[in-house]
Amino acid sequence: MDYALEKFVSKTVAVYNMISTGDGIVVGLSGGADSVCLLVYLCSIREPMNLNLTAVHINHGIRGAEAMRDENFVSELCKKLNVDCRIYHIDIPGIAKKQKISEELAGRNERYRIFNEVAKDTNSSKIAVAHNKNDSVETVLIKLTRGCSLNGLKGISPTNGNIIRPLAETSRASIEQYLAEKNIDYVTDSTNNENVYTRNIIRNLVVPHLEQINPGFVNTIFSNSKNISCDDDFIEQYSSEFYKKSITKENENIVVDMISLDGVHDAVKKRVIMQGYSMLKGNKADLEQKHMDILLNASATGKKYNLGNDIEVRTEYGKLIFYRKIADNITDYETKIEDTDNKIYTAGNVSIKFEIVDNNVKRQKNCTYIDYDLIKNCSLKIRNRRDGDRFIPSGMTGYKKIKKFFIDAKVPIEIRNTTPLLTADGSIVAIIGIRTDNRYLTTEKTKKTLKISFYGGTYE
Repeated sequence: MDYALEKFVSKTVAVYNMISTGDGIVVGLSGGADSVCLLVYLCSIREPMNLNLTAVHINHGIRGAEAMRDENFVSELCKKLNVDCRIYHIDIPGIAKKQKISEELAGRNERYRIFNEVAKDTNSSKIAVAHNKNDSVETVLIKLTRGCSLNGLKGISPTNGNIIRPLAETSRASIEQYLAEKNIDYVTDSTNNENVYTRNIIRNLVVPHLEQINPGFVNTIFSNSKNISCDDDFIEQYSSEFYKKSITKENENIVVDMISLDGVHDAVKKRVIMQGYSMLKGNKADLEQKHMDILLNASATGKKYNLGNDIEVRTEYGKLIFYRKIADNITDYETKIEDTDNKIYTAGNVSIKFEIVDNNVKRQKNCTYIDYDLIKNCSLKIRNRRDGDRFIPSGMTGYKKIKKFFIDAKVPIEIRNTTPLLTADGSIVAIIGIRTDNRYLTTEKTKKTLKISFYGGTYE
């Protein structure tokens, strides 16, 4: 039997080039209608496209018996469909409390962390999640209510890196009809009916009222968001040329030359300012409109503005200089490294990732590479500098104090006390991301290499 949904979704998959023959795909499976539909659809094309599917279900440790019901349902469904199923138990309330973030954000972060781990373990190139047309419209309304740029009105993208959303252009009604046609059950999260979360309020109360005004409201907003996405992509492409000539990095600061933007439309100037901000912060979130209005018209030299998130900007002869606020009180930190095989540690205000790789791996900018055999049996730690610290900088034969090295290398004073050092049995192996000790460099004789990269904090 031919199913309309399968034909429609296959067109979406083809348009956005989501799936290729032989792909390994990790499928997020909650047990709800959307994710069940996604898995069933992928199973319908599994054989002709030679796909390797792995379903991942995550019990967030929130809904007790109902969560166990979902877990059991997912397990049985995967058995019927002959799909490898991996189930994880995560304490989301505990993680949210520890990280001081919402349970919703903690859940999202953990889901994608696990999805990517499973993708690596199964050699899968894609992660499929079940966002649909209605989800995208709800996202637009949420962002519109809170205030956003054009980018926020684009909805949920059908693809994002290795993440694919085959149902991105499919309505929730079509999904439920498809499952009914195939006589396939799904579970319903009881919290979906609790109008205490923003998305539930939008879904259960706002959208139904707007559909009374326009029965085709969801389709209208979805269509508008696609048009906005097209326009936004064009403006971004046009603005990117100005990024190259107007934004520079000076040590750890980001400099936006506003003089070079004289005569340029404000829409482009705003994007250049936003790009400068995001290059320092790591994303574009939290730059408020009031800040944008001030920076767009800032001209006097010597003015300083606090943008939040420990980021400040000062004006200097027609330039906006974004930098991280110097901490009033620097706290020494020290983190013991128990395992270096694809592990991430927090040290100070950065997250540092360790990977054991082949010596011929392509070198990446700002990553540190160490001869693994020289440190594999040592006691490894990450810490900030201490009085008297010294090492032998790569390319040199004699010791140099870290303090003197920072001065000569023009490392900004505001980050010197937080910059992470790697030590092995007490000896400094590297100033991570800046310089390696000459004794620990890789050579042509190196068999395994320890790759060290970092995220957030001082370095983004």
